[in-house]
Amino acid sequence: MIAATTPHRRIPRDAIVCAASLAVLLVFGTTTAGDHLLLSPGYPVKVVIGFVIATALLWRLAPPVGTLAATGKRYGAANAVTHTRLAVVALLGGLIGEPEALSLGWPIVITAALAAAADGIDGAIARAHNTESGFGARFDMEVDALLILVLCALAWQFDRAGAWVFGSGLMRYLFVFAARPWPWLANPLPSSRRRKLVCVLQVLALITCLLPVLPRSVSSLVAAIGLALLAASFAIDLRWLHMNRQRSSQPAGPALAR
Repeated sequence: MIAATTPHRRIPRDAIVCAASLAVLLVFGTTTAGDHLLLSPGYPVKVVIGFVIATALLWRLAPPVGTLAATGKRYGAANAVTHTRLAVVALLGGLIGEPEALSLGWPIVITAALAAAADGIDGAIARAHNTESGFGARFDMEVDALLILVLCALAWQFDRAGAWVFGSGLMRYLFVFAARPWPWLANPLPSSRRRKLVCVLQVLALITCLLPVLPRSVSSLVAAIGLALLAASFAIDLRWLHMNRQRSSQPAGPALAR
């Protein structure tokens, strides 16, 4: 269960209202759009189920959404913006496996660009209203990671790059799972502008890769450059963590943002 009986685990009411409202909008929006865009009848189902599952999983992150109540904070506008970005990622993710998706090249690029451009809005709102939280930072980071993975899948589906492009989308998840046998990988990393810049460049590379006007050779090269930058950034962080592995392990926090 997502919500537990203890007060510090109870999900804020405005968080539930936000999730339910977005789910309803996705149902009506995808049903209408699917008919016009000649998408399969299963497209709305994939989008809504994907959104609900992603919401449930991300709400179970450490710190979980229930900790907001313990700190006296509401879900708030900033997290609502992040959640809206998750809904957009679900729209893109639903296109995976859709035969007619290739004809939607430019709408896909524009949608992905909007999701990426909105990345800085939630943080700005949180700072402006003094509603920053560990959950919000982690929520934002995980939505970014999921967006990258979905863009990788679309790039491969549209034959804009080889299967190796999934390296960009899976690298963070492999990093997190590797912390199970090697707990020192879960130690917090210091804040890094390099890490944030590489994340932005990675998303831009994948969106550029999806541009219909680019030949496959160019799109593949752009995706490869993005992957190389991400791999180098992870290598730097791995080296730092290894050199400081004697520190007591702590749950991975917002400093791991990519």
